[in-house]
Amino acid sequence: IKAHSFEAVLTQRYSGGLTGHVAFSTNRVTENRTVEEYDREPTLWQTNNNGRPWRLTGVGLYELPFGPGRAFLDEGGVVSHIARGWSVSGTYEYQPGALLNWGNIFFNGNLDDIKKDNPEIALQPDGTFDTTKTWFNIDAGFVRATADQPAAFQKRTFPFRVDGVRGFDLSYLNANVARTFNLGGRRTFQFRLDIQNLLNRQHYANPELNPTSTNFGQVRAVNNNVMRFITFNGLFRF
Repeated sequence: IKAHSFEAVLTQRYSGGLTGHVAFSTNRVTENRTVEEYDREPTLWQTNNNGRPWRLTGVGLYELPFGPGRAFLDEGGVVSHIARGWSVSGTYEYQPGALLNWGNIFFNGNLDDIKKDNPEIALQPDGTFDTTKTWFNIDAGFVRATADQPAAFQKRTFPFRVDGVRGFDLSYLNANVARTFNLGGRRTFQFRLDIQNLLNRQHYANPELNPTSTNFGQVRAVNNNVMRFITFNGLFRF
């Protein structure tokens, strides 16, 4: 495997309790894999499936302006004691989806025509399927007839992966609310509410890649492990 990467990081703290952190990284990862053992050059350098071309992350923390020494409710009292000490933070991360892995198929077109500028998802919000919506261009030149598919002994001609033809992208917004309560002496109790995938954004599975399937090119499922999660945490120090 060959890897080349670049990362830029910016951290800024503002007056009033706001802190921000942004990071951007680019990657170029290639791997050498076997194509055909009997060829003069049986291996091929190609883009690694896990090497996403770029990734963006951001972190923000804001200490709420309530309580002594703050802009609001600094005169004390019951409301001030309830509102003081709270902080809100969030993280965001984005990266393109993984390259699709293709089988040994016949293709009679231009590889550049496979990628769609605006991929579409067949699975609809109500659970039905719109078969006119495909993730990539299924009419780019794929041989789809079952009788015309390559046999097991035939040499591979279609690439394992096509640059630019990727699955659904990753986009997460997470948030939390926290406060630390002073219990006297060295004792403290921290309450924290974490919300993963705050917007409950669906992350879809890869499209069907079998040219003989009636669902070829369609995204018909979601990854159920990336739904919104809410977690309550307590930490007691003494």
